[in-house]
Amino acid sequence: EVEPIGERRYRIELTMKRFITGGEGEAGTVVKRTAEKLRKEGGYSYYALLEMSEGIESHVLIAQRVAHAVVQLH
Repeated sequence: EVEPIGERRYRIELTMKRFITGGEGEAGTVVKRTAEKLRKEGGYSYYALLEMSEGIESHVLIAQRVAHAVVQLH
């Protein structure tokens, strides 16, 4: 999910599927790809990664990997 949170700032939220067959550790790549897409679509020169965190959210049956990032376009 991508959510605008201010002037030229976006929050990127990633949640890994509950049942997976790989792809662990790809959050950084997905965040960079998403930020680059936002940069190109908005006509900006570059972006800055202001914050990024990865973790695991525990649920009743199965835990899920999550990542959160904030980027600013310049």
